Amino acid sequence: MKTKILPSLFCLICGVLIVLLANVCQSAEPPNDFLQNNYGVIQDDNVSDTGFSFTNILTMFTNANTKTWVSDQNDQWILKMTKKDLATDSTDEMAWVFQRRKADPKPLIVLVRVVANKEEATSQSVAEMANNLAAQFADANPQKPVTQPALKAIEPFGGLKWADGIVQTIKKINQMDGIEKLSVGTSRKPGASLKGLVNDSEIVSALAGLVHYDIFKKGSYKDKDGVEHPLALGIENFTAEPIYLKGSPFRMTLNFVSSPGFAIAYPEAVFPVVVKKVDSKAPGFPETEIKASCSFALKNFDLSSTAPMQSDKIQEIIKSLKDKYKDYNAATDYGQGQAVGGLVLQDTSGSTLRADWQPSTEGNGSTLSITYSRSKDQWDQLYQSHLSDLEKKAASKKPDKSNDF
Repeated sequence: MKTKILPSLFCLICGVLIVLLANVCQSAEPPNDFLQNNYGVIQDDNVSDTGFSFTNILTMFTNANTKTWVSDQNDQWILKMTKKDLATDSTDEMAWVFQRRKADPKPLIVLVRVVANKEEATSQSVAEMANNLAAQFADANPQKPVTQPALKAIEPFGGLKWADGIVQTIKKINQMDGIEKLSVGTSRKPGASLKGLVNDSEIVSALAGLVHYDIFKKGSYKDKDGVEHPLALGIENFTAEPIYLKGSPFRMTLNFVSSPGFAIAYPEAVFPVVVKKVDSKAPGFPETEIKASCSFALKNFDLSSTAPMQSDKIQEIIKSLKDKYKDYNAATDYGQGQAVGGLVLQDTSGSTLRADWQPSTEGNGSTLSITYSRSKDQWDQLYQSHLSDLEKKAASKKPDKSNDF
């Protein structure tokens, strides 16, 4: 009887131990010799150090209902996460596979696989996610700004000015050497070419055919005399290429916004057009022609590499930017000489210069993006102040009867 019980008891104990061991493996965290390494990214089969600790990168995984670590092997751990979607009452499952790779002077932790709802992400998608983790951490943890004196505004690339307006901007880009393509992005005529236009009247005529008046938004502004002008809409961005930096081709993308404040600050950059307006109250909704104003302010200017670049060429460009703006605060500055990095410079007038580089998804190099941006709040505040001045001016002209008491 005893000989029959012992094997059964032995099997039961082994089963319990296996279950306990599995639970321990799933509930435990990676050991310190795994966690206390820097986070790296894979570039051309090599591992590059981002300069961020792996434990800091893990702080980006916050929006999950449950998180569980599972040991896959000595140098590989899986972070399993679930998140409930309240809108659909479904649960999303994600598995992030991190691996410890040999590197000099110490190992680095890299993201090697991602599985979302049992679907394996492609290697290209995993590379993009790995790069984005570093970029998101840098954005969420900017360096503490230091008080600085008022400095000259950071202007866009190539001699462009924030005050130029869209006509002068197009003229200057068409006068740059090597530009082969300049096309505008509109809701009605995407891809319309503006290449070769350097005469003001030609540019205005071309833009007049691309804008429209929106009866729903009913955009308008009041000039310095209080006269109201309808605002034309429709031009959102345009692209120009190629422009070469350190021998590498880049594409320029310029984003504009219709701005009443810009019209007050730079009235000389505003030009009139004739547009059609739908009369929504008349039978058949007939169209009538009205005069409108074009006041397009440059919001941001982006230079993006269109072919993989070598790291030394990227660092030469970054050094040039740092040398030119050495007196400006660096809100973000990381990854010098590394595969993933970023630089953010700010002035005191609302202009920002941002550079980001990361491994190319095509392999054999990296991509670089340089963005100049200007806060739209500046124009909005200026226009609100202008309206307030108009109200005060109008009130001062009304008869004051306060002395009749």
